[in-house]
Amino acid sequence: METTAVAGTMGYLAPETATTGRASKESDVYSFGVLALEIACGRRPIDHGNKEGGVSLVSIPGI
Repeated sequence: METTAVAGTMGYLAPETATTGRASKESDVYSFGVLALEIACGRRPIDHGNKEGGVSLVSIPGI
């Protein structure tokens, strides 16, 4: 299968997919992991409404 263009929400895209523009099985697993973390901890992948700015799901406030 050949991908013509990568589309997705920035919080769910694997870093290498965002830079290279190529999707893979690994990037799908990454996106699923982000979804699982979002469900488990109740936070969005990127929170633009936070006081500190755009805080990501895996960042730890105060560090």
